[in-house]
Amino acid sequence: MQTTTFLHDDKELLVRVVKDCQKSKLQGTQGSWKDYLKAQTPALSKSDPSTHSLKTLAAFMATLSRPQAGMLVGPHREHQLHQRQRNEFAARLSQTNASDSGQDAIWPMVQQTLCHPRFPENYNFPSFQPGWTQMSSSSLDTASRPCLLSLDCEMCETATSSRELIGLSVVNEAGSTVLKMLVKPAGKVLNYRTEVTGATDATMQGVLYTKRDAQEAMQKLMQGSVVLVGHALHNDLHALQLDPTAVIDTALLCSYKGLSTCTPSLANLVSQMLGRSLRQEGAPHDCEQDAAAAMHLVQHALQHGIPPPMDAPEIKVAKEDLRKLFIHGVPQSAQPTDLLQLFEACTCAHPVVEGDMKERRGHLVFRHAGDANEAFKQLPGAQETDSLGRAQKLLKLTSGSCKGKTIKIRKMAAHGGLAYGKDSNQKLHVMKQQAQRKLKVNKNKLKA
Repeated sequence: MQTTTFLHDDKELLVRVVKDCQKSKLQGTQGSWKDYLKAQTPALSKSDPSTHSLKTLAAFMATLSRPQAGMLVGPHREHQLHQRQRNEFAARLSQTNASDSGQDAIWPMVQQTLCHPRFPENYNFPSFQPGWTQMSSSSLDTASRPCLLSLDCEMCETATSSRELIGLSVVNEAGSTVLKMLVKPAGKVLNYRTEVTGATDATMQGVLYTKRDAQEAMQKLMQGSVVLVGHALHNDLHALQLDPTAVIDTALLCSYKGLSTCTPSLANLVSQMLGRSLRQEGAPHDCEQDAAAAMHLVQHALQHGIPPPMDAPEIKVAKEDLRKLFIHGVPQSAQPTDLLQLFEACTCAHPVVEGDMKERRGHLVFRHAGDANEAFKQLPGAQETDSLGRAQKLLKLTSGSCKGKTIKIRKMAAHGGLAYGKDSNQKLHVMKQQAQRKLKVNKNKLKA
């Protein structure tokens, strides 16, 4: 493959392609990507493709055979086109004159979802990978009212995925269930999470539908101008491996005062906006029920408008949990001893590690809440707040095979033992600026 095949806009594409080469240990006529770098630029030690020029990346690709390069670049090129269509759709959407209230407010809700600071992070799907289905934006008509469909999925844990699809439900605007399907999970099931999903070996026995069947069923339902609705919908789409263009995410429509990056739970929104409970206490998750609830929230917003930032629920964290610190972003190969090493220099009592590190998260349990607070105070690193306003620190592991890798440790509660606190808005300001710049670029591209 020749260097001239790639244009300036292909840098991001080539970075992803070369990273795929690294993962698959693919080699060209001059060896692997690392081998190529050592031969061409021995003084450079960084192998991260994003740190290298388009010319260097393209030159490495030229060492691969045409079939190899074509097989790698093809899916990424399709994904690049899909992203370009999505950006053009977003720019087109920003130029519509639809009302912010009434039935015409559907497209403004789609735009609000697209412009939310968390959207780029949540909806940047790896849909160039095998098994994904990308939905075209060509049938979306922003000049007329689209149809709404609400989706929610059930997921279990398998040997290959912590969120493997096992079922889905789709509800229309009339409240009717137009699709309800159990899906045979790919891979060995480790945990059905029965207490959440209600699924067991018995309920899944005889299920023959695959994820591909579910994708095809969704494609049939979404023919024409259709907007997909859901709460934290990116989780469902990731499990389903479906990448649509137009979505309304009810988690991104509403916010709490002083917690601009916090995404309210579905149960809280149903309680605060609709004045009812999502489900009876102790009842398992029901995807049909949740899909209907998300649709009801959108219909309520169409009738009454999107509510301004609401007061966060005044929920107290259980006293027993106040003696814990939550740890997340744990490297997969990290050991409990690596985590405890962080507290070697602390003068307070040391904790016990609780939880399975394979989940990449767990708890550090102390004898008393005061010990947990003092240990957190003595940990090095700048203090920030998470999306719920709870104090958090970013730390580097100091021992073991994961030495130098970062983790996050946070308190279980905000000030006064409340589940919700306040944030500094500094992170939000940066995220909003990034989202606004991206939207401006899309508009300029559309004009050009």
